[in-house]
Amino acid sequence: MSWGQGGYISKGESLLHKVRGAVLLLLILGLTAGCGFFAEETAEDRAEDLRRHFIWEKGSPPLISAHRGSPVEGFPENSLAAFQRASDLGATIIECDVRSTADGFLVLMHDKTLERTTDGSGLLHEKTLAELQTLHLLDPAGALTAERIPLLGEVLQWAEDRAYLTLDLKQVEASHILNVIRQNRAEDRVILIVYSFEDMMRYHNLAPHLMMSVSAGTVESLRTLFSYDVPPDRLMIFTGVREPEAAVYDMIHEQGIYSILGTMHNLDNRAAAEGAVIYRDLYRKGADILSTDRVEAVAEAIREMKKF
Repeated sequence: MSWGQGGYISKGESLLHKVRGAVLLLLILGLTAGCGFFAEETAEDRAEDLRRHFIWEKGSPPLISAHRGSPVEGFPENSLAAFQRASDLGATIIECDVRSTADGFLVLMHDKTLERTTDGSGLLHEKTLAELQTLHLLDPAGALTAERIPLLGEVLQWAEDRAYLTLDLKQVEASHILNVIRQNRAEDRVILIVYSFEDMMRYHNLAPHLMMSVSAGTVESLRTLFSYDVPPDRLMIFTGVREPEAAVYDMIHEQGIYSILGTMHNLDNRAAAEGAVIYRDLYRKGADILSTDRVEAVAEAIREMKKF
């Protein structure tokens, strides 16, 4: 016999208590699992993690997006090496381009043809993955590198806990890209780039949990955008490659949305000539994310901003 709260408990009674306790524990575990404590993380859960990170509020820090990975000598565009370099320099977001091979694999490549960025030739969509994997990437000066054309799945895996990806889809089937994102459990690091409100609604209807980067650089286009039934926390807004009027940033921020300004080409060239003050002014005027070919220079501008 053993001692209980009310006196002696027989061996039989003790065993019964243990059985009842085990049953009670199983019931509690079942209930807590039903409440979500032990439920497997869903695609919607992962996407919500991303959306929470990109809710804009006054005082949100300036961010950098590396356009095509911000390629430089020895680091080709749309390569894992360029992405890692950009991330190391301070880019939070990597912008990259997605195309499909002849046998249905998704790879990273901006151009339809291979000549500018690889040692191959011809149309990418006419090549199999095996054919593409024999090629090497060229850096911006045309020099051959050891880098190869990466699979989208490789990049999605690389990005985990390293960077967010904005995917510029080049004639890729919606169902195809969504399947690859789902298979790689990458909803917490992917933002789809769309170029029309029709495409925005198409993707939103197919995957309402995902975030999208939508182009709208005028007050009129923003009014049209906000008339669509898409929650603001699903959106980033690309305002173009020239500075928008101040009212554009005001409208975007009123919705708690991050703005992206493209500095590649025009504004990057101006900053190269006139100095980092150009980038600092763009942030101070309302740009939240600069999509740039010059990650190192923009990162230096942000460091200078923090001194004041």
